[in-house]
Amino acid sequence: MRDELEHKTYRMPALARTLIKNNIGHPDMIEELCYTHSLHHDNVLSFLVHHGACDAQELVDFFAEKYEMSVIDLSHYTPDWALLKSLDTDFFLRHTIVPIRLEEHKLVLAIPNPTDFAALEDIRFHSEFSVELFLARVDQLETLVDKIRDTLHPHLDAFIGKESTDISLVNTQDAWVMEDDADDESMGKLSFSLLMDAIRRGAS
Repeated sequence: MRDELEHKTYRMPALARTLIKNNIGHPDMIEELCYTHSLHHDNVLSFLVHHGACDAQELVDFFAEKYEMSVIDLSHYTPDWALLKSLDTDFFLRHTIVPIRLEEHKLVLAIPNPTDFAALEDIRFHSEFSVELFLARVDQLETLVDKIRDTLHPHLDAFIGKESTDISLVNTQDAWVMEDDADDESMGKLSFSLLMDAIRRGAS
């Protein structure tokens, strides 16, 4: 299958390459799915989990160790509806991020993917609070996101905010070239550290 697609200028997302390099999940299946469906960074994590190429818990454990983050179990979590109604939830749900609680002036968020630097940048620019990030399983977050959206935004079409779970077939070279070209994991960790420092400081 991959040989048939080599004429395309598809570039596998850096996250998928990292998972393969570290033998997370099923590397051959990850590679096959990426090339077959032209996955990009925004949808690769959820897609690989839903298609059995990666285990959600294994991913959380890998990210937690790699990025030195704490993990939160959301399997029995009840959304803080008062908090959610006070925030721009559309912004968070778009990135499969769930606000957990507000402690004084610190907003605690659960995220599925610490390598999603676009989401981290959005948090940095849009949050009026300092922010503390926890890792959570992508499947648990998606369940919560659906529940929150159905409760607070029942008028919205089902597809809104779910781009990360759908197959992307956007055949533009620019989109593929934008896939994190820095294959050096140390650069990814540095970018994450810099963003985390800015996020923790909160709005200036």
